[in-house]
Amino acid sequence: MIREVERRKFKDIKTMKEEGDKIKKIISDDKKFLGAFEEKLHSDTDTCVKDFKTVSSYKKNKTKFSFTALRPPIFVRHDIHGLQDIFGKLKDQTEKIRVVDGKKYNPGGEPIQNPDYKLAPVGTFVNIGTVPTPVGTSVNISTDVISEIKPGRRSWSVCAFGDKEAWCGSRFGSGKDLVLIQTNGTIKKKVNLDHPLHDITVTSSGDVIFTESGGHTIKKYSSDKVTIVANDLSPYQTKGLCLTSEQNILVCLYNGWDDTKVVKMSINGQIKQTIQYNKQNKPLFSNPMFVTENINGDVCVVNDYSAVVVVNKDGQFRFNYSELGKSTHPIDYCSGIACDKLGYILISDVSNSRIHQIDSDGKFVQFVLTEQHGIVNPLGLSIDDKGQLWVCNNFCKEVRVYKYRS
Repeated sequence: MIREVERRKFKDIKTMKEEGDKIKKIISDDKKFLGAFEEKLHSDTDTCVKDFKTVSSYKKNKTKFSFTALRPPIFVRHDIHGLQDIFGKLKDQTEKIRVVDGKKYNPGGEPIQNPDYKLAPVGTFVNIGTVPTPVGTSVNISTDVISEIKPGRRSWSVCAFGDKEAWCGSRFGSGKDLVLIQTNGTIKKKVNLDHPLHDITVTSSGDVIFTESGGHTIKKYSSDKVTIVANDLSPYQTKGLCLTSEQNILVCLYNGWDDTKVVKMSINGQIKQTIQYNKQNKPLFSNPMFVTENINGDVCVVNDYSAVVVVNKDGQFRFNYSELGKSTHPIDYCSGIACDKLGYILISDVSNSRIHQIDSDGKFVQFVLTEQHGIVNPLGLSIDDKGQLWVCNNFCKEVRVYKYRS
């Protein structure tokens, strides 16, 4: 139940931030228009009269703005044994919407009074009490726990290098640290940052490249100093990033849902490639959060926490892995992503507390880790040189290292 509340908190905060971005854009547009019209008002009368039609057209064509509905959770009973039989469980009304003959109904079967609310994608109800049987080609994997490391806060992102160390960081609460951890459970170093972290990657020489939550730059930590790799990229926010096999940087850039992209740049910040539109000139992403490169050169992007969009090395769309509400293994909220040496893609399914493994063509293979392995609300993922899987085990405020082999 606590985990459900945590999941709702993450999603609602994200939604409120997105609505805030929309409001800021509308305010900016209004200010620009009002400023231009004020100049007209101070000009001659004839010009002002002529431009009255402009005002009417502006008001007529102004896009109607509506907020995403944030509905409080309700308690419902479920047909599984244990504590949920006694207390029920939290069910998300924002997502679980039925549509019958064009009418929308909430989980209780009641019609939604205001159907104009912007709702999350409609999906079927899934019995969370059952664990689906893995399908597809299985691979030899060991899920033995090597280490459980306590960095001090809930870690958001992790990047391993070598086979015994990893850098991790948090964006929760007042967390503004880069933390170097080791498989023996020790914390080797802490670096104070100006802002909460968003994502980390590490170069072959051990330099840490990172982005900060809500920031517009890419920074590097090396020789006990923080320097700028890519200076102000405004109006874009810098989000997830990774290093390619050629030691270039792939970084997610966000400037509202209609202006997002993934950019490849050199380690010195020179842009080499922009991935933004498909062949139909439609956006590939709405809110790219994290990115990684597969061994075949594919670029794998966590898009808006709900899907993984994969493009080839030339930026051409390949597939979208999103099982949201339409299969026996849905992803309600995904975050971390990593690729192993055989080209399998691992995705952290936060709200369902499991790690998906899919092949390089987007076919589901199996759940590598589940709650039975001690995983609760997993976030960042990383695979080290030894093939060990590092997992930010969010709810337990720890980073776990598993003996993953592919």
